[in-house]
Amino acid sequence: MTAPLDTQVIIVGGGPVGMLLASEVSLLGGHVVVIERRNGPTDEPRAGTMHARTLQCMARRGFASANAENDPQAFQSREYFFAGVPGLTMRSPGTEPPPVLNIPQIELERMFEKRARDNGAIILRCHEALEAAEGADGVVVSIREVGSNSPASLSVRGEYLVGADGARSLVRDRIGFETESHPATLDGLIARARLLEPSTAPLGFQKTSRGWTRIDQLGEDGYARLMTFGFEGPAPDRHAPVDFEEFQRRFERIVGSGVPMTDPRFLARHSDYARMVLQYKLGRVLLAGDAAHHHFPIAGQGLNLGIQDAFNLGWKLAAVIAGAPDALLDTYHDERHRIARRVVMNTRAQVVLMRPTTDIDPLRELLAELIDLAPVAERLAQMINGQDISYPQQESTCSGDFQVNLPLETGDGPTSLARLLEVGRAVLIAPETPHAAEFARRWNTKLSVAQARADVLPWEAALIRPDGYLAWHGSLSGSHDLERVLESWFGSPVAEATARRRAGHLQHAS
Repeated sequence: MTAPLDTQVIIVGGGPVGMLLASEVSLLGGHVVVIERRNGPTDEPRAGTMHARTLQCMARRGFASANAENDPQAFQSREYFFAGVPGLTMRSPGTEPPPVLNIPQIELERMFEKRARDNGAIILRCHEALEAAEGADGVVVSIREVGSNSPASLSVRGEYLVGADGARSLVRDRIGFETESHPATLDGLIARARLLEPSTAPLGFQKTSRGWTRIDQLGEDGYARLMTFGFEGPAPDRHAPVDFEEFQRRFERIVGSGVPMTDPRFLARHSDYARMVLQYKLGRVLLAGDAAHHHFPIAGQGLNLGIQDAFNLGWKLAAVIAGAPDALLDTYHDERHRIARRVVMNTRAQVVLMRPTTDIDPLRELLAELIDLAPVAERLAQMINGQDISYPQQESTCSGDFQVNLPLETGDGPTSLARLLEVGRAVLIAPETPHAAEFARRWNTKLSVAQARADVLPWEAALIRPDGYLAWHGSLSGSHDLERVLESWFGSPVAEATARRRAGHLQHAS
């Protein structure tokens, strides 16, 4: 075995969640190694629906467009569904990206990986993790090249390890995270195939007494993503490969008529099996994405949940590496675990509502009536698109709500909140006062200070976290509360005195 590769953060799993996390940590100077067994981004047609809160977070790193000059009261909207029942209206302010946007998973992974590499992250593709362990002063992952029959050929040592390696996470299992799960009750199939008669195909969700089908993402070449949901019980082996003839028979049986299709490019099985870890962090090991939570793929929530995990965790890892209190990482579990639990809850509820049995029909009829009520539809829409997510702060009385993009006029000219957050630092927005200048001097290595005109601000002064959530607001005069909040999030204002970076001692792979 060659000499160990030393780094600060090891990420096992290089899908969109792992690559985004690598981008976030390395953006703020952290040293990252990503271990990914695939040789490139996957083109599997599994996920691609980005919801409002995810797109808003992406806009704060320049991955999505947001125009602060638009009217924030002029909401953008798009119709959506719950348990296959239409009637929801997804909304987002005019200064933000659209409320729903389809971005193929392969494009997300490429975009995040490019940013991670540009920031200096090391991406070890075609390598698989064999073992993961935590020691007294760090973590070690043993890896080897994919296809090699030899034992591990390299070990990677770091201060922290993140398992972003999917529902069958090696990191989760080796470290011993406890989980709670709900067994599968249905057998679903998914395919990407070419429709021979697309004009007659049953697009969208279709329910019959035999189950549900869905067709979407129809391309000019006739290829579409097709799904079936069969409620006769789970498959004997939910990991068994899917035969195209089996898929065709299942689809046509549910629809009740022929749906000519050919040339499959992808076939897979899915179910409503759900699992969550009880803790997102054990010692120096953390989980993100499907490694932490797995659920029924309905309403496009799974990948959004994982991407928001990465936005929450990335800046916190970078801050702790740079000297912030270790307890900051505990807030990752506190903030994200309850959000995932809600998603698992609502996806399980949708499975019940979708059962094509007569005893559920009255419940579906009642749901359709309730969705006609504006407050109900709004509540469900915000649950799906993440617009109701907030992180109440322990250190102050502020709400921890996500802060809408707004135009700002500073001494350097016009800008916006989203643009200020693109560098990944927290932002202190305050009027031009000696207090603001003092904070800019003392904390200049850990946050950005934007001195904006007081008449354009909804508060006198505010501290915005790197992920866009409010950490503090108030007055800079007598600013002991702000000092306490800053030290709890970022440590001492004298960065070099407390930083634990070992940049000069790290060994990087060529």
